[in-house]
Amino acid sequence: VLVNGARVNPPVDLFTGDRGHRAAARVAYCQDEFGFTPIDAFELSVPQAGLRGIAYVRPVGGDLVGRTGHRVYVKGLLVGEVPELLPEWAYFVRTVVIADGLTPTASRESVIRNDLLTEVAEALGEQVLDWLTGLEQRPTLRNKFLGVHEQSIKALAPHRPDLLGFVDRHCVFETNFGPMPLATFRARFTTLRYTTSVDDFRVLGEVLGGRGI
Repeated sequence: VLVNGARVNPPVDLFTGDRGHRAAARVAYCQDEFGFTPIDAFELSVPQAGLRGIAYVRPVGGDLVGRTGHRVYVKGLLVGEVPELLPEWAYFVRTVVIADGLTPTASRESVIRNDLLTEVAEALGEQVLDWLTGLEQRPTLRNKFLGVHEQSIKALAPHRPDLLGFVDRHCVFETNFGPMPLATFRARFTTLRYTTSVDDFRVLGEVLGGRGI
């Protein structure tokens, strides 16, 4: 059911039927509601909030600010878009969730910001991190994801220690011996030297490379 172009009934077909039906329904929902075809989609669950949902991985990059919110349904009604549903660093996903344990505001245009919503955001953030970790075993999808979001993931990593290992193993950095992940660099060389500007890199990289540095 649509009201002014927005669904008011929860998208239960995202969770029912066989695997092929669910996959098609999830992509169709993302295209209709968020306006993009996702790189990937995965399920979310927070039992203490009566929450189940789908996370969609965006096919384009973007900064952390100015993102649209996540679709939240409570007791059969769409209560609006709730940006706080996930941590800000998880900018690369959009979600649709049914969360009957959350409490709508009086206007029913959002949910009340309380301890349970904070718990939900933390739990969903962990599930997004689990998806990232799972990319270790999915090289084709990992490369597709990093082709879009690599620079943003690098920028987030200093502020999210749980991302550092992923960046170390899979994000590529420019070196005077060619682009490579930091883990590969450490395996080949005993010392990591770095510059603070591209100009310095260009001058020093060639000179020192000739000396095996």
